[in-house]
Amino acid sequence: MSPPPFPLYDWVKAYCDFGWHRTGTMVEENTLVWLGDLITQLGGQVEHHSYEFPYYEATVETAIEASGIHLEALYYSHIGEGTASSYLVERLGFDEQHGEAAIAQAISKFTKKAKQLDADALVLATGNDHSSLVAVNQAPTDPGEFPIFLAAGRDFQMLRNEQPQITFSASVKDKGSRNLIACFGDFSTGKPPLMITTPVSGWFSCAGERGTGLAIALSVASRVGENHPAMLLCPTGHELGYFGAERFAENFDLPLKAILHIGSCVAIKEDPSALLTARSNATSGIFQNVAEITDKAGVQLERPAEPLNRYFWYGEAECWASSGIPMVSIAGASHTFHTIDDLPEQATDQSILLQKEAMFLSIARELLENNL
Repeated sequence: MSPPPFPLYDWVKAYCDFGWHRTGTMVEENTLVWLGDLITQLGGQVEHHSYEFPYYEATVETAIEASGIHLEALYYSHIGEGTASSYLVERLGFDEQHGEAAIAQAISKFTKKAKQLDADALVLATGNDHSSLVAVNQAPTDPGEFPIFLAAGRDFQMLRNEQPQITFSASVKDKGSRNLIACFGDFSTGKPPLMITTPVSGWFSCAGERGTGLAIALSVASRVGENHPAMLLCPTGHELGYFGAERFAENFDLPLKAILHIGSCVAIKEDPSALLTARSNATSGIFQNVAEITDKAGVQLERPAEPLNRYFWYGEAECWASSGIPMVSIAGASHTFHTIDDLPEQATDQSILLQKEAMFLSIARELLENNL
């Protein structure tokens, strides 16, 4: 007899109700407390891994005639206070996977152009004519000296034509965060655990981007733990270039059976399979078996051209690529990815979550039942 289904959609909604899931904030802390309590109810044991990072804090306001315009400072682009009234406005587009190298190249090109024009700032209207503001991940770095702001794509013409004055203030201070680690099952057996990893931080409410993967990861870890040790790693710092996962992975030395990376937008309403990318470095037999599972869900499994090279993976899977540990990684994007519009009602439902939960649970069992 199959166990009753978990309330996956309710977990997504509860996660989103906390607010904007940015690293180092009270929303993050409240989310981690809730998540720890939920894991304990599911029979898991919770630990934390702490780290320090440079916390970027900025306020951006436009003149009263543009009070409805939502602007955000590009993290680490500048610090200090000032105004901008003669700035360059350009469009920043994205590919289906929001490829970071292409985004960084475009930002660098537009910044150079703005400086050549002697503009006092750069405003990047993100996405298309109908888009809300699309946030851009930025790894912590020394702050730059040129103000860069992100705006909604739909505000491109207004900002370019009207040039409303922008007032801004930005600073960097040392702050702490923590990754959550949960253990399910009997670790005294000596069996290497299966690591299931999904991040918990992001720019906004992150229903489809983060909530769907988190709900499924909780379920899969709990069910795997009934028969085999399972470690659930929920890193923070995702929007900071996977900073939390990087800090955890750099000193991690526990033997693992395999890694199952459940990334962004894994169970969304809008064409929920077309935008997913699935990759694995498993041996040919396991690869083929996992491919059969993903094919049934409309997701094509690929082998990275260079399995040990992080740039052939997506999301936090990048942090584990060089280890060579057998890994399956599935992640995607959506039309509300990194936007304020990524809300539970629009993003997902219980039926879609259960379908993808079944896929990930089958993959986890395949990784455990075979010698990798």
